[in-house]
Amino acid sequence: MNGITINHKTFVLRAYADDTYIGGTGLCDWSTLQLWLDRHFIAANGKINWKKTSFFPLSPTSTYYSPPYPPPASLPLSTLGVLLPITPENSAALWNTLLQKAKSRAASLTERNLTLRGRILVLKTFILSLFGYHASVSPPPQNIISQLQTLVNQFVWKGRHTHPNMDTSSLSPLNGGINLPIIKIEMEIRLAKTISQAFTPSTPFWVHAFNHILQTHTTHTSITQCITQH
Repeated sequence: MNGITINHKTFVLRAYADDTYIGGTGLCDWSTLQLWLDRHFIAANGKINWKKTSFFPLSPTSTYYSPPYPPPASLPLSTLGVLLPITPENSAALWNTLLQKAKSRAASLTERNLTLRGRILVLKTFILSLFGYHASVSPPPQNIISQLQTLVNQFVWKGRHTHPNMDTSSLSPLNGGINLPIIKIEMEIRLAKTISQAFTPSTPFWVHAFNHILQTHTTHTSITQCITQH
């Protein structure tokens, strides 16, 4: 949604699956938003779970006073499957969790009696799909890429030491390969797709957010301090 206007104030609304984000222009908008939230839930006979709701500013200010509800966000901020801010430490924590999930999924599927093509299909459908989205937002560190490639090789070759090398295996069947995924390339493709969206005619919301940060000279450090100072 492009936004909703209440009392001549515009709130940006974004919904992803079951997560909803409302953005205003400043703390002065909170009283207006709270009034209309209260009216909506009186009409709908519902309520907000404030324990699962967080408030966080995107621009630093020396006069930051958080509203009583929702509570100020704490870092790292877990949202939409990633940890914010995207730092080496948060990326490592995220990808270590995803790696364990991939290993568990592979262990549950590895004993199936499948052809090589069948194993590649199962690998892409049920294992690599676990982190395709995350790779487009928060790329994995190099040590995780190496471990994922080892997991891919072990799943496909079932521990065999005699098999074609990766350069050959990654080729298409028409060229003598089996389309073995090369994790480093797979990750780069997903990240490149995200970056390419910045050059489309209808740029996504995050591009406008980054442009605002650049125009206001807001740094990663100042945003972090703003969120954590109270």
